Amino acid sequence: MSNNSSKKHWLWIEPYVHVTIKGHKALLYNTLSGAKLQYDYEPDILRILKKMLRPENLLVIPLTAKELNEPRISCFIQELKDNFMGDTEDVSFSKGKPVELKSILNIQADARRKKRDRDLEGKALLSYLKEVTLYINNSSAHKSIYEALPPLLHEQVLVPFIDGKGREKEKGDRQELSLDTIKTLYRSLENSGLVSINIIGGNILEYSRFEELAAFLDTTPRIKVYHLHYEEALEKLDRLSLIKDKKGKSRINLIVSFPFKEDQLEKALRFAQEQGNVKLTFLVANEQELEVWDSFTGWLGFGEFLLKPYYNGSNMDFLEEAVFIHPEDIGEANPTQ
Repeated sequence: MSNNSSKKHWLWIEPYVHVTIKGHKALLYNTLSGAKLQYDYEPDILRILKKMLRPENLLVIPLTAKELNEPRISCFIQELKDNFMGDTEDVSFSKGKPVELKSILNIQADARRKKRDRDLEGKALLSYLKEVTLYINNSSAHKSIYEALPPLLHEQVLVPFIDGKGREKEKGDRQELSLDTIKTLYRSLENSGLVSINIIGGNILEYSRFEELAAFLDTTPRIKVYHLHYEEALEKLDRLSLIKDKKGKSRINLIVSFPFKEDQLEKALRFAQEQGNVKLTFLVANEQELEVWDSFTGWLGFGEFLLKPYYNGSNMDFLEEAVFIHPEDIGEANPTQ
């Protein structure tokens, strides 16, 4: 670098480099090569990056020779060059500030943008809608099943739900979503990006117009997934058998909670094998339940299973091992711009 401390150089970051700053941490990611630079508690580097990210600067700022010669900044710039993320040039080689086109996420129908500009067309927002969950009723004849479920499980996993304390609803409190409402809602979403519909409640087989509901949904092209507890499913298999698999569009998800009843679970598995469009979802909270699941499913040799870990208030170690994503896992993904 020049000994003239006032001499300036342009510093820029390439437009294909993603830059994000969270608190005292910064990440630079080359979307072409997958290379990453991470900085933690580096005030000089964060100061430069924050300045470069200002809209008026467009990832290009001038730095004096004195700044360029500072050891940490000089090392940072060399790291940019080595990873093809940025470079510097003497300002005297350009007639003005270089133009760098910064990549900006621009969702034309963004909901937040719609709030700012009431004249934007709102229908396009529905193109982002991929999944809808319909709670068609709030009752069940078997409150013991729900009392055995962990509190607030329904806030983590899509499971049948009566109320926050697992109590059976009183007669006057029992409610259903009318079939006319369901039909109206579906028709309003026909031109949306909707891919799948979840049907859930308390016990959906107690829905008064279940046969009509299944017949109506059977005529629609979206994927339908019916969710209920495996114990309740066994009591009305004739109703559940109405949900036939047509081109993979109608599916049944049986929820299995621990401790499960082996004889009833075996019946559920036999039904699943006969029906063909049934998946069993096991709710697990620890290694012991995981081992039981592995032993049981290995013995039966039936493969349509899904494991759903959940937080029970004291199993964070299990979740960290079974669910959490580590930085190296994210890095291996190498997402594009």
